[in-house]
Amino acid sequence: MVPLEDYYQGQDRQHGMLARLRALFAAFVMMILLTFSIVGFLTGFLFIAESFDDIRQTGVDAWNSDVTDWNSKSRSAFSELEFNLGEQPMPMQPSHTEKIYDTLMLYDQHPEELLRPDALFYTGEVDISDIKIDPYAGPNDLPGDLEVELRHDGKVNTLHVPVIFEETRCKYITRGKMQRQVCSQNFFALQSICTKVNEDGKPTRELEGVVGHTHDVGCTIGTEGDFNPRHSNIWSSGVYKEYKRLVDVQLPDSLTVQVRSNSDPALTASIYTNGYYDFGQSPAALFGWGVFMLVTSGSILFVATCMCMLNYIWPTAPSHSERLKYFYRRYLKRRHIAFKNWWRVNVGGGETEAMPQVGQEVLLNESSWSGPTQGGQQLGAAPGGVVPPPLIQSV
Repeated sequence: MVPLEDYYQGQDRQHGMLARLRALFAAFVMMILLTFSIVGFLTGFLFIAESFDDIRQTGVDAWNSDVTDWNSKSRSAFSELEFNLGEQPMPMQPSHTEKIYDTLMLYDQHPEELLRPDALFYTGEVDISDIKIDPYAGPNDLPGDLEVELRHDGKVNTLHVPVIFEETRCKYITRGKMQRQVCSQNFFALQSICTKVNEDGKPTRELEGVVGHTHDVGCTIGTEGDFNPRHSNIWSSGVYKEYKRLVDVQLPDSLTVQVRSNSDPALTASIYTNGYYDFGQSPAALFGWGVFMLVTSGSILFVATCMCMLNYIWPTAPSHSERLKYFYRRYLKRRHIAFKNWWRVNVGGGETEAMPQVGQEVLLNESSWSGPTQGGQQLGAAPGGVVPPPLIQSV
């Protein structure tokens, strides 16, 4: 038989451990809540500050201006050009696929503000089925550049496009006080080709609507929407797919070759949107989200601060509900009653409620008291009702 003292000690130990676990879990939840509230509070300030600069409208105006110029004059000039591909010239076919515009319609926050371009570019096919890959080849044994001949008006322009290239990416990782560099090998395999040409049909690095020259004659920067971009073959005419191992690299049997005008809005869309094809939110939306996050996070922080204050003022109270009752009775009850009276008089049209006066006869009639109703005996009086004289002490 277990002694009674040992039983109660075990119960206290069990409930004490559970109480500690509950308190630890509550502290963890409170820490996560306060962390997200502080981050949300600062993010709200950031959104409100960003709403004063209409960055979206700047990009939308630039895009609409490029679309207007393209639809009115640049497209008609580009449609008069003819391109042939390969040593045995094969005419390239015009295409009207609006893939870039469809991407903008899919990802942009307010696509109704964007004008629709009349798409036009030329496409052809190049056979590369004879290019084989050795999965165990070294960096120097990878296939060389692919030469693609683009012919226009009797002139030949040769594009040199790497089939596969290797790139080493390194980053620093911190572990405590130690910091080390970690590098990884990446392989990029050619999937298609796209080049931009000027009004004379020659591949160019210039891009109308954008200040400065691009690094190569390609259509895009090549690392759109990537937070860890590559640092080689930027703006290359080749479109690549990334692989982590050489044994996983796969090449298509044929490549699609696209020729676009350097004034095509499809090329400037990636510049204006940083490769994400989204011009961003409007200032009104940013301001609304900022106010929402500011108010929500501020309310959470205010409630948490009030709970800490109440716990500091009444640390021995059994619960937070009791602390709220104490706080109401001490600081808010009089103000609450005064406000109710003011509201009743000024808004409700009534008068201030007062405690009704009840007569003695009403109390006697409605009372259920069955004891004596005569005056009681005075405190300190003798049994006959006579008050004894005060006790005089002799000095």
